[in-house]
Amino acid sequence: MRIGALLSGLLAIIVLVFSACDDDLTGVGSGMLPDGDRMSSKTDTAYIAAKTVSLENSVYGNVASKMLGKLTDDILGTVKSEFLTEFYCAENLSFKGVDVVIDSVKIALDYTSYAGDSLVPMAISVYQLTDTLVPSYYTDIDPTLFCDMERLLGQKTFTVDSSPSIWESGVEIRSVYIDVDKQMGVDFYNESLREDNAFQNKDKLRSYFPGIYVTTTFGSGAMISVARTTFNVYYQYTDKLGNKDGTQDTIRTSTFSLIVTPEVIQINHVENASIEHLLGIGTETPETPYLYMKSPAGVCPSLSLPIKYIKEQLEELGEDSKTAINLASFSVKGHTQKEVDLTSDYGRPNYLLLIDKDSVDSFFRNKTSAVDAKTCTYAARTVSTNTYNFGNISGIINEYLERDLDEDPEFLLLPISIDFNSSTGVTQRFYNNMYPSSAILRSGKDDMRLNLIYSKFK
Repeated sequence: MRIGALLSGLLAIIVLVFSACDDDLTGVGSGMLPDGDRMSSKTDTAYIAAKTVSLENSVYGNVASKMLGKLTDDILGTVKSEFLTEFYCAENLSFKGVDVVIDSVKIALDYTSYAGDSLVPMAISVYQLTDTLVPSYYTDIDPTLFCDMERLLGQKTFTVDSSPSIWESGVEIRSVYIDVDKQMGVDFYNESLREDNAFQNKDKLRSYFPGIYVTTTFGSGAMISVARTTFNVYYQYTDKLGNKDGTQDTIRTSTFSLIVTPEVIQINHVENASIEHLLGIGTETPETPYLYMKSPAGVCPSLSLPIKYIKEQLEELGEDSKTAINLASFSVKGHTQKEVDLTSDYGRPNYLLLIDKDSVDSFFRNKTSAVDAKTCTYAARTVSTNTYNFGNISGIINEYLERDLDEDPEFLLLPISIDFNSSTGVTQRFYNNMYPSSAILRSGKDDMRLNLIYSKFK
């Protein structure tokens, strides 16, 4: 049995140890092979061209938590996030008792985390949707297509620091309550009395009450991650003969609640501004050897993998034999000294996804739970060195070497969040990162290098 292929892994380890000392490892490992299985190898370095590009405020943003607020940075510009949502209605939801009296109506926004300044005042405005949402989930959605801006339901000015909070399962949950006119509660109650009322299921509710659009109308410097949204009608009712011994009527209080669940449509709308000066910056701008990254839906690095160059090297090496790429190591490093110039509290992304630009849409829309190592891979941030190490991406390189390409393929580096199974730690799904994050990556020639090992079998 020919064993050249079996030594690929061993060869990669050997060259990792010695490649810093010698760029030509011809004959490494060949003494271990029988006659007829001679293998030689060569190390090489290819350089990746990269630049900063805009995501045009459009990424697939179907995530459970909704970002709300606005942040401004002297370098990265501004980002504003808001959301539109339907409500879920339990089957045959109804008011209790008789002689119902509406006390108040409130929309509650519960959040567990925030970015920015906890003391900055922000004003929230909530509008009623007039059209049913469509499940597009892209962050460039136009709210005015579904909303009458004259249908204001309520407003509230708040600060993170002043938001009331409770603790649930060791997590602090802050809340913002927006008062709504009591008449809407009255209308809901009257609707519930009809035989064919809107509260029989979520589909009927959608026709009667399509949902809400939640935005901020002034204030910049904070963004909250809304984990739970509810529409609450607080009321009193008469519980007939409801006292302890069943002899007298009793007045009780209760809440008629519509909630937001994964079964209904929720869409983030994101707007980035003042980012034009970042576009194009990268390996071709030696005076600014940086790559910029900003989420949600802001800017990211675009990388041209040097497939044409690698193919030429393989052809020269393998005129009379078989050649392969055994190792293609790649990492990117944050420019820690430059990142301190950022004036907003974005934080660094925990994970970066390296993915073919043409595969981005299907990757997130298909609710992917694993990378294929042929068109994409990901790396976690090493905090101590501010580095994202993608390791060996030879699977991607070899995939594109097999393709008939006129130009080098374009890949994006995207900040992502990952949903892990809490029990097994197994990846359940990848998401575009909707929480504010940023990075300034080094893009000097030595920073955008692809360390390669070519092997040759005879």
